[in-house]
Amino acid sequence: MSKAAILVDFHNIFGGEITNPTKIEFALNEIVQDALAQGDIDEIILRLYDGWYEGVVLSHDASKIMSKLHDIAPIPPIYGNKLIRGQMEYAKSLFGDDFILYNTCRHTKGPRLSLSASLKDDVCNRHNNNCAISLVKRLTKSKTKFCSVGGCSKKNEDVLVQYGQKMVDNMICCDILTIGNPQERTQAIYVLSDDVDVYPALVLCRKNNKSIKLFIGLKHSLDEKKNTDKNILEQFSIKPIKVNYDDTRI
Repeated sequence: MSKAAILVDFHNIFGGEITNPTKIEFALNEIVQDALAQGDIDEIILRLYDGWYEGVVLSHDASKIMSKLHDIAPIPPIYGNKLIRGQMEYAKSLFGDDFILYNTCRHTKGPRLSLSASLKDDVCNRHNNNCAISLVKRLTKSKTKFCSVGGCSKKNEDVLVQYGQKMVDNMICCDILTIGNPQERTQAIYVLSDDVDVYPALVLCRKNNKSIKLFIGLKHSLDEKKNTDKNILEQFSIKPIKVNYDDTRI
């Protein structure tokens, strides 16, 4: 018997706001079913990665996500005539380790944008005070700059906040290499992410393990990928599959 791993870049695939947990359960179950069909597999590793911790406590978004996903069960207890081991878990530490990696969700005050100098034309210059490009430029020029409206005491950093994940991509990459080690008897790894940052780890995993089946689960079409990205997938036998998730509100 062997196992298959499904590593999910949660925010990348499903976004930060959940409107229908059943849709997520369905999307994950489809991947689980595909994994179970790969061979004599009796264990599923299903890990969800995101910025779960703000500081040393669960972030507000993490608490909401975990609450909404509490009752979903994407891994069937039985497949065919086999008992299937495994459960969905939130990746708070590296696989096989119990050291929690805190501070994976960070909110940074202030803008982090750069506008092209060639965007503005003569019309914009004649209406500089009302031009949206000029307004955005003033907002993003300095996070400590005060609002230009008389009497307003707000600074740019008070109204512009950047959400960011830290260490999440690296955690996925580390787990790919750990789980993909030939000694782990892993038959297949699925990485659900549109982020090419995971590609180097998949390439190294393939170099270290010629027999493992590697899949990259994409929310968007492979046609939207650059040719260089497609070449990596093809050269190292990383099969793209579609994650069927529609986040349209109902």
